[in-house]
Amino acid sequence: MYTIKFRRFGNGVLISHTDVLRCLNRTMRRANIGMNFSKGFNKHMTLKLTQPLPLGIASDDEYVVCDLVDELSKEEFLQRVKDNLPPFLSAERVFYTEKNPSLSARVNASAYFVRTEKAFEKKDEIENIKNGYKVTVEKKGETAVKEVADMIYEVRVERDSINFTLAFGNPNLRIDVLFKQLNKDFDLDIGYLDVVRTEQLIYDGSTFLSAEKYMESVE
Repeated sequence: MYTIKFRRFGNGVLISHTDVLRCLNRTMRRANIGMNFSKGFNKHMTLKLTQPLPLGIASDDEYVVCDLVDELSKEEFLQRVKDNLPPFLSAERVFYTEKNPSLSARVNASAYFVRTEKAFEKKDEIENIKNGYKVTVEKKGETAVKEVADMIYEVRVERDSINFTLAFGNPNLRIDVLFKQLNKDFDLDIGYLDVVRTEQLIYDGSTFLSAEKYMESVE
């Protein structure tokens, strides 16, 4: 199995998770890379992305696991992919493992960089949301208030930004839900273009391991 670490930026933040998968599918075809396909009536190329981000959020740390028919060196595979990706995706690194690393099941946290110059003057209040914070969530036309402090693992306010580490997967705290609530409570004016996911993480309750370090350990 080959796993590609890639970035998603620019216009790429405006396309859905499913459309990113379609882009990667077309990339493999353009690069003339032989891929295995799923079994059954509706066969599809065996590409497995990690779990989706909210639409509009850029990411420097995305992963897709690829089941190839061809035996290629990591260097050749990476170069072929780079040469055929759309301009809003950028392949950064390739890992090779004998088995599926099951990243989508292992990743359970994400780190985000949020650009804002208005947070620093309220640094203590914002960093204190780890000790108790509620967000308003709208789903299927209904509104609910949800306590989310136990899904906020880290908040660090800098002079021009906030760095968050949040639960991702199950349980999950969407970064867009959080920043919209922060905008209401602290008048921060954070928008989607101010947010970048910097890392996907595996959290065991006490320590964090980046997805990249995990992939290095299982190669």
